[in-house]
Amino acid sequence: MSRKILIVDDRPEWVHTSGELFRENGYEVETLRYPLKALETFIRVKPDAVLLDFRMPGKDGFEVLKEIRKRDKRVCVVMLSAYGDAETVVKAMKLGADYFVDKSSDPKKALIVVEKELKHKAMEMELATLRFETDPSKYTLDDMIGESDEIKRVKRLIQEAAEDDDTVLFTGETGVGKDLAASALHNASARRNGPFRNVRCPSIPSNLFESSIFGHEKGAFTGADALKKGILENAAGGTVFLNEFVKIPTYVQATLLGVLDGGDFNRVGSASTVIRSDVRFMAATNKSIKVVLGTELIEDLFHRLNHHRIHIPRLRERTKDIMPLAEHFIRVEAQKRSRPVVEISDKSWDILMEYHWPGNVRQLRQLMASVIQAGSDDPIRGYAFMEDPDDLYSRGIKPGKLKDVLKQEQEDIEKRRIAQALSRFDGNRKKAAAYLGMSYRALMYKMKEYDLREIY
Repeated sequence: MSRKILIVDDRPEWVHTSGELFRENGYEVETLRYPLKALETFIRVKPDAVLLDFRMPGKDGFEVLKEIRKRDKRVCVVMLSAYGDAETVVKAMKLGADYFVDKSSDPKKALIVVEKELKHKAMEMELATLRFETDPSKYTLDDMIGESDEIKRVKRLIQEAAEDDDTVLFTGETGVGKDLAASALHNASARRNGPFRNVRCPSIPSNLFESSIFGHEKGAFTGADALKKGILENAAGGTVFLNEFVKIPTYVQATLLGVLDGGDFNRVGSASTVIRSDVRFMAATNKSIKVVLGTELIEDLFHRLNHHRIHIPRLRERTKDIMPLAEHFIRVEAQKRSRPVVEISDKSWDILMEYHWPGNVRQLRQLMASVIQAGSDDPIRGYAFMEDPDDLYSRGIKPGKLKDVLKQEQEDIEKRRIAQALSRFDGNRKKAAAYLGMSYRALMYKMKEYDLREIY
């Protein structure tokens, strides 16, 4: 199936030349010279990629880029301009552009960039859809890989909490492993032979939340054609894990608090049938306690769920766990794909240890999956796993004059792009230089400047 590309540019000669080039390479091409209709056309065409001019009459490319990104976070957007100054490039990348192409260069460069970015996004999509094949309710303390004092402390707290039947609240950033920890606690407790229900609160529609948790009687509301048992009934004898519990609708919180206090509840639509709850409650949040208490959450519900509190530190706070986790994921992903285990070079280990891991353990696993998929540690050496430039401040960039900040951001983007290009061409510097639209000598100079010669 052919791919679609939308070209938005007010210069007819460039639109014609680039449009013909993409058609010759199997693309369905839609062109537009008037940016005011760009979003309308984007919604109608649903392109795989967009070539978007920066300077146009009526509405500049930045405004169009913002509109597109509100509708679609994943579509490939390549900005075009004959004015590629550093500030413009940085702003485009911050707003979500995937690449920036100088229109004074050969249109073939735009084609090469789009082809590469589409392949890259396809790989990202594959990684984003990876799921643990193991039943999440079967995790144990042995599955909590790590050698740091921090993870040992977490395991000790889980063992202590497993000795009683009181509520447990897990805190920690997204991706640290709160689901795994809750499952491990369940399987270490006296309820290990009962069900474990991981209730992802944000994913349940607000108007269905009450029925999902407590069940409903036949005829309780439109569409309730039969009696339905809720999560609490179906989890009897086991554990209910309220994942991101701050997203529980306000109208349900008071009823749930009553269950925690007394243990009884009614199905929706019934005031006479009283059901005795027989579950242990656990909960989790990726927010700080201060933020949690500032939400619409009933404070008493928080305190009731907070008998045992177990905080799971960020991966960047327990760097001793990075290597054993990475080695474990490599083995798991290699076995899952029936591929050989990949050896990680010393340089790649250095990169992994220095990185700040905004996606925590989940991001590390996805990266190891891409390493096995690639058959080498190129995704690491190419820095392809690092976050978008709009997150540069989270890496500790210090405040300063605007020109200094822009220069630092531009250098970081430049280094990452050069490393990615070298990785894509297996270290072939001539091909990487051609792909980047720079001379071989300029590339060699930049590689020396950014300490990339030892890697490639």
